[in-house]
Amino acid sequence: MANLIGTDLADTLTGSAEPNIILGLPGDDLLTGGDSFDRIDGQDGNDTISGGGELDFIAGGPGNDLIRGEDGNDQLIGEAGDDVIYGNDGDDYAAGNPGADTIYGGAGNDFFVGEQNNDIVFGGVGDDFVSGGEDDDVVYGNAGNDLVDGDLGNDTLYGGQDDDVVFGDVGNDVAHGNLGDDTVIGAAGTDVLYGNQGADIIYGNQDADSLYGGQDDDLLYGGQGDDALAGNLGSDTLVGGLGADTYAFAADDGAADLIVGFSLTAGDRIDLGGQTYQVGSTQAGDALLTLSGGGTVELTGVTAASIDASFFTA
Repeated sequence: MANLIGTDLADTLTGSAEPNIILGLPGDDLLTGGDSFDRIDGQDGNDTISGGGELDFIAGGPGNDLIRGEDGNDQLIGEAGDDVIYGNDGDDYAAGNPGADTIYGGAGNDFFVGEQNNDIVFGGVGDDFVSGGEDDDVVYGNAGNDLVDGDLGNDTLYGGQDDDVVFGDVGNDVAHGNLGDDTVIGAAGTDVLYGNQGADIIYGNQDADSLYGGQDDDLLYGGQGDDALAGNLGSDTLVGGLGADTYAFAADDGAADLIVGFSLTAGDRIDLGGQTYQVGSTQAGDALLTLSGGGTVELTGVTAASIDASFFTA
């Protein structure tokens, strides 16, 4: 194993083909690993660090560092400062730690956490776990079946391609499923949740949330709180849960939607967006609204005879 130790100046240190331990020490250093296992610590200063081939452990140290894992399954730690971290190829672990960090995934199944401050995290290709950590973060799953977690703070989350789980966690979050059949969960806080394309499951959980299904046949569940639910395109199932919920239907939705658990006494209402309606019944005896803009809305457990103006928003 080769050991390379810098000085308090701006050093350029390059590892050999054998395993390396490289210490930058204070100064703005350029540190590059070799083709084997490397342990690289930039320490103080604004360092540029590349791991090279194989599995590497890289710590930026205090300062605003640029870290590239390159090939291999790497462990990349930004430490204090506003760092930019590239996992590149391999199944990588990266943590920004204190500072406003930006983390990019690349190929492989990665595990990325922004940690403290307002971070931007990109999952890249592969089935990734990406989390903003604390504070107000922007997190992208991108390609692959990803788990996108906002964690603490008011986060903006994007599932990207494929079938993702997007979890807002604590805070007032905006979460997008994007492409694929996604599961979008708000958790605690007043969240805005979008399924977008695909047959999505959207769960508001606690507090007063806004849920939008997007295209295709979606399942929306408001949970606790006074929620707003709009299935949009596709034949959607809308479940308000606890609270006084509002179910919205636009003139161009044009599908057969289903409301489960509508409670007039709990304060639930229907917003038809200016459309008129005709009331009929299904074979099961549930109320069926035929909307002037196209499409129908079935209310399970509600009879046609009970429908009057009080069911609708003004």
